[in-house]
Amino acid sequence: MGTELRSFYLPTVPPKDPGHRLQIRLAAGLRRERSRQGWTQERAAELAGLNPRHYQKLENGTVNVTLRTLERLCRAYGVDVGRLFRT
Repeated sequence: MGTELRSFYLPTVPPKDPGHRLQIRLAAGLRRERSRQGWTQERAAELAGLNPRHYQKLENGTVNVTLRTLERLCRAYGVDVGRLFRT
């Protein structure tokens, strides 16, 4: 393979992941709402029907959230989804 063809196959640097920014915004929203309610992470997880460790990861912004989990979180906090993503 010639050099000109080889450079075509070199990987490019991907743009910053917009999904990661959403994880960070959700994490901040969860912490804000939990603090507003005066709950521990364990209590928030219990009310949302989630494993406490998974809830902790959501608050840290290290895992993706499913729509079902997002719905559970909104119900537990009594807020709409937009409120959890506000900065």
